[in-house]
Amino acid sequence: MLQPLVENAVYHRVGATVKGGEIRIFGRYRNSIVALTVSNTLPPDDGKAHQAGNRMALENIRQRLQMRFGPAAGMHTGMVENHYQVRIWFPVQEKGK
Repeated sequence: MLQPLVENAVYHRVGATVKGGEIRIFGRYRNSIVALTVSNTLPPDDGKAHQAGNRMALENIRQRLQMRFGPAAGMHTGMVENHYQVRIWFPVQEKGK
């Protein structure tokens, strides 16, 4: 699920500017929940010059999370501190529990 998020960041945002940009990937495990975040800078024009996608990858990831983990998993997208961010989370059952 992480790979299409990084591809989207490159294609729709960072790759849309000659100067490039920054992609940040964070992960956290707490209380048996894995949270992964991909955030990226925006082109100087906020990406307006680059054609918007059809959000197929995001919807596919959302469906995968729901099919595998149900309501315990989710995804949030939006702007955070001038970066576009996608955050996904899902439970992990620890061995022996």
